[in-house]
Amino acid sequence: MRSQRLLTPSDIYAIKLVSDARFSPGGDDVAYVQTILDRDKNDYQSSIALVPVSGGESRRFTAAGAKDTTPRWAPSGDRLAFLSNRSGSKQIWTIPHDGGEATQLTDLPEEVTGFVWSPDGSTIAFVSKAESPQPEQDPPAGEEPDASDVVHIKKIRFRADGTPGFLDHKPTHIWCISSNGGSPWQVTSGEYSDSQPAFSPDGRELAFVSNRTGDRDFNCASEIWAVSIQGGQPRCIAGGDDAYFWHPAWSPDGASIAFSGHRQAATQHATNYGVWLAPASGDRAPRNLTAALDRPAGDFAIGDTAVETDGGPVWSPDGAMIYFPVSDAGNVHLYRVAVAGGDAERVVGGNRRVLGFSLSGNGSVAFVVSDPLNPGDVAVCAPDGSDERRLTAANAELLDAVALSAPEEFRILSRDGDQREIHGWIVKPVDFQEGRRYPMVLEIHGGPHAFYANAYF
Repeated sequence: MRSQRLLTPSDIYAIKLVSDARFSPGGDDVAYVQTILDRDKNDYQSSIALVPVSGGESRRFTAAGAKDTTPRWAPSGDRLAFLSNRSGSKQIWTIPHDGGEATQLTDLPEEVTGFVWSPDGSTIAFVSKAESPQPEQDPPAGEEPDASDVVHIKKIRFRADGTPGFLDHKPTHIWCISSNGGSPWQVTSGEYSDSQPAFSPDGRELAFVSNRTGDRDFNCASEIWAVSIQGGQPRCIAGGDDAYFWHPAWSPDGASIAFSGHRQAATQHATNYGVWLAPASGDRAPRNLTAALDRPAGDFAIGDTAVETDGGPVWSPDGAMIYFPVSDAGNVHLYRVAVAGGDAERVVGGNRRVLGFSLSGNGSVAFVVSDPLNPGDVAVCAPDGSDERRLTAANAELLDAVALSAPEEFRILSRDGDQREIHGWIVKPVDFQEGRRYPMVLEIHGGPHAFYANAYF
């Protein structure tokens, strides 16, 4: 007789979603995000937590009753910057490492959607919308802008998944601000949308993602560019109508920029991502370091109890290796590849999903990992994947109380001529009895853009 109860719909309010594990510069702590569903507010609430790498209890670091996300340490380790909507709009805040009151750093008319520290900690680059040079939607003649529900569409792309209503067509640009506060300055401009800034090691330049092709309204290109932090004319690192590149990351010596993606832009996620390397000068074609790996270099798992974060390439501190996620038959693993060449090797494996990761100054890895019986916890390991240790037990109380059924993996051959292998799982009821007939729900998700995974669902 089992002592645990069955799950109920209200248990969703007890699940804690763990994401975005970030090593402190000294390697002593890991900051991460913990998200819950607030039943009273009918909304998500997120806070930043810290857990010591040596072991021990995690502690809640921010508690504003808001959405605090994206923890990023100052290079000195004395402060932590994060995004929060506690002032009504998602902006950058900072808080001392030893605790205390958080301070709002940015106060822009539009929300901040991402940011990064400069290597010396003096500057923060961030992404926010800017006014479009020309209005994209005109009110009918003789009417005030807010008096009509008629919208004049002037762009071929006027809606986007996850964005309510019509797109406002204000481009996102790269901005910079002193980490001590003050007025921000706009680094990029024009009718292009720019994102994912990454500082060069000397702090003088920013790599970023943009589509600056002449036919950008009609293609899916995503290019890598670089520009001075003071602005000016950017240079193309890897581009063209066929480019589909993301997540630029400078090498520690500043000579190269790594990024993920492929050169079949029209297919987007339906083509395997690779890890690419290009000279920071932009004067030579990039090369795919993982061309021999017949798996996508990225996290393409689908889940309903996960907060996903960027999964781009990360350099080892010595510049010899690049770490990256790989999606493989229901799992998301952590791999690395030598910059000098050779086959990619798996660092973190198993029947589970690695959700984001970061490296410490000595190359140790912090990551969030989920499996079918656990929504997720923070773990750490050595640079080669050895000595893995779980640091948190975020959902221990719930998991101790409820009975869960472990999915059983299976593979069958399709009935068409080429006999393709089809991969799936069967989840039997708790207290399943052999020989008894049960009703079955069949839930299908084909490829090629994403897949069901070995994660809590």
